Amino acid sequence: MTEIPKRVSLVTQTADILRREIQSGIWKEELPGEFALTKRLHVGRATIRGALEQLQREGWLEVAKGKHRRIVRRTGPRRAREHTGVVALLSRAHPEELSQFRLFLMGELFGSLQNAGCRLELHPNSRITADFPPRSLRREIARTRADCWVLFGPNPAVQRCFLDAGIPCVGVGAAPDETHIPYLRVDAQAAARHAVGTLLARGHRRIALLIGQKRAVKQQHVRDGFLEGFARSARPGGAEPIILTAEGSMENLQSLLRAQFRARRRPDAIITSHTPVVLMTMSYLMHIGLHLPTDLSLISLSHEPVLDSLTPSVAHYAVNWSAFARRLTGLVLKLVQTGHLPVREILVTPKFHPGGTLGLRSN
Repeated sequence: MTEIPKRVSLVTQTADILRREIQSGIWKEELPGEFALTKRLHVGRATIRGALEQLQREGWLEVAKGKHRRIVRRTGPRRAREHTGVVALLSRAHPEELSQFRLFLMGELFGSLQNAGCRLELHPNSRITADFPPRSLRREIARTRADCWVLFGPNPAVQRCFLDAGIPCVGVGAAPDETHIPYLRVDAQAAARHAVGTLLARGHRRIALLIGQKRAVKQQHVRDGFLEGFARSARPGGAEPIILTAEGSMENLQSLLRAQFRARRRPDAIITSHTPVVLMTMSYLMHIGLHLPTDLSLISLSHEPVLDSLTPSVAHYAVNWSAFARRLTGLVLKLVQTGHLPVREILVTPKFHPGGTLGLRSN
């Protein structure tokens, strides 16, 4: 007979029932959909979702294609780990190779955790981007006595290493489409979408997105937001999206720009994805005698202090990194205290700062 949970701690009771049904073999490969489970257990959809998230955090389930929950474990929960007050940070880069913003995050985390009686440990591993993480990563996870981990941009295979070990973790950076852990990242998609709307509203019609292959996940978010900006607009006469991808080197980027600005219908605005592309683009435009914003407009989707020294000032999107660091610290401390967080993306939207590279075009 199917159990029906009482009206006390419904999420926990529902998770307990599903866990017992998995162990007893009622469900073999995957669980039914949310609607079927609500009818079976006589609880609301929010309760079912909460229970499924709990089982997913515990490593019983994973989300497969089509959002079905695939069963990945049938044994009981692992013994509770001893509280150590240690937070481990996994990064593919060594400290001297980290970006400015990641060094800042590490510094803020270090200070905040120290004030809370915890300690931050850095674990660099240059191979964590591999589709099949090395055995050394699993060994490192097993021997590290940490309450939780902070993961910089991990792919699903790396996430699986932590889920299999039952280790609480939170991701930071560009999240892949398939993610099984809580994630904090900048909403680059929203910034790109807003940039397109801003340029269209100022009369621009041939808008080029100039990106590189580096950090491919983030670049996909940027592409999606760029195309959404056109799809959500009224598509005024002749508006045309142009996506230019520079692979590998600045020579390729220069070649792309040369081809575009030798064409009969050249771009009247450029959106760039990161600071080196901004610098190279402005240098090339100056070289061929084009002026910002008289001849075209330019918007950067990111900001670094070097942009503040440029003339004209660059229109850009910037994140309050202090607030971002506080948000991350709050998530980490909650993981230390409770051992779990909801599996969801937490998006931080950057603020737009108009600059001297943003002009108007007559229709």
